[in-house]
Amino acid sequence: MLAKSTSKSQALAAVQHFVETEKRIPQLPQILLRVEATLDNPGAGGALLAKVILEDPALTAQVLKVANSTFYNPLGNKVNTVSRAIVVLGFDNIRRLVLGLSVSRMLTLVPRWSAYRSLWRHSLAVGLLARDLARLKNVADTEVVFVAGLLHDVGKFILGHLHGREYAEILERSFREPDFDLCRAENELFFCDHQSAGVVLAKSWGLP
Repeated sequence: MLAKSTSKSQALAAVQHFVETEKRIPQLPQILLRVEATLDNPGAGGALLAKVILEDPALTAQVLKVANSTFYNPLGNKVNTVSRAIVVLGFDNIRRLVLGLSVSRMLTLVPRWSAYRSLWRHSLAVGLLARDLARLKNVADTEVVFVAGLLHDVGKFILGHLHGREYAEILERSFREPDFDLCRAENELFFCDHQSAGVVLAKSWGLP
């Protein structure tokens, strides 16, 4: 947790510095969106999907680990390549793995207080609901909608890391009091609201 900022520009600079230097912040949108786009492309096969997966070492390791598990590989035949792992697991399980890994990465941003765990559950629920609604409306890129819903409050995680318990207290209040103006409280206390912090992170991810 850092010293409290005294101006809007100083607060945004602190957010920018955190985003640029915090090594635990994952590049979630890129790998999730690229894998989803590949899976949703009827012309893309396993070879292209393998190429995308291989660009992410952590995802590659997880795919191989699961493909070699006793559940998917009861005979113990060694799976040494991502291409073979895709055959063993299937596209649906690959999709679930990518989502699961993305979620676990985002959880590294969640401080220990219960307010942030509640926030994460809320964010995941919004993402899933947004995706279901997109499917009902026949939206083509439903996974893009899912990620947008998942990340809609990501700026709150950033402020949580920067301001710790003090931010957790007003976050918990926002859960208890539906009329509580969280953005106003954030600006009064920290000179930066979660929407502005989210914009900084989204730009670092290359999102529109």
